Amino acid sequence: MSSYRVQELVLAEEIDLVGTISDIAFDLVDGPYYDALFYYFELYFCHTSLDELTENFSDNYDGNTPILVSEADPLNITLAEDGWFSFPDPAPFEYDGENNLIVELRWMEDNGSDVYNWGFDCGSYRVLATKFYDGDTGFLSTKMNRMRLILETDTTLQPASLGKVRGRYR
Repeated sequence: MSSYRVQELVLAEEIDLVGTISDIAFDLVDGPYYDALFYYFELYFCHTSLDELTENFSDNYDGNTPILVSEADPLNITLAEDGWFSFPDPAPFEYDGENNLIVELRWMEDNGSDVYNWGFDCGSYRVLATKFYDGDTGFLSTKMNRMRLILETDTTLQPASLGKVRGRYR
């Protein structure tokens, strides 16, 4: 059993929208996974102007306050095959479209089941991790996990375009 804390930095140009983040998922590989348990699990989002993470978790917040968007005790990961795993009932997070976004995961203990994600080398320090739930320093990495953010925007259709769409289906 072990605890863990990790921050991953998603750049604003990778998101490229202003809106409400309503869901986050990681692309799991080497499944299936049955009852991988993570106790006292927490997921946070935080705006930051940093383009690269430092070795200090608190410094990476860049004066902003991290917002708890999902928690579970335990978080149970069960997937019959490789695929996307969404976190339970994430609270909406208002993403400003200008700053970069820190995605932070923490858990106090786990049942020893390993869960693997698809990843990629991003070329800069955009991951910070430690094996201590409340540790404030960690090890930097350029290897990020592949994740999916779902954003809801306030974009609306022009009234004329909706009329044309309805007109074709009469």
